[in-house]
Amino acid sequence: MALDPRRSQNRFAWGSRAPAAHMSEAPFSVRWTGRLRTPHEHGTQIYSFYVVSDTAVRLWVGEELLLDGRGAREAQHTLQGGTNTPYA
Repeated sequence: MALDPRRSQNRFAWGSRAPAAHMSEAPFSVRWTGRLRTPHEHGTQIYSFYVVSDTAVRLWVGEELLLDGRGAREAQHTLQGGTNTPYA
């Protein structure tokens, strides 16, 4: 079952509720995919990514697994200017 909430930020606090009325409350998983467009055009820049979760979470940027675990996590990753980098 897919939802398509296109947002500039993914901030949700579902608690024990499901992400949508037509879904069961547990267990469920959520996956976001998209592309990151860097605001700078030249060179490289380091970006910070933050995730807070009470269950397992993974964050892929490009081909690199940046975050894998539970709780509050932070990772930094260097992105090339003027690129569209996939994330999942």
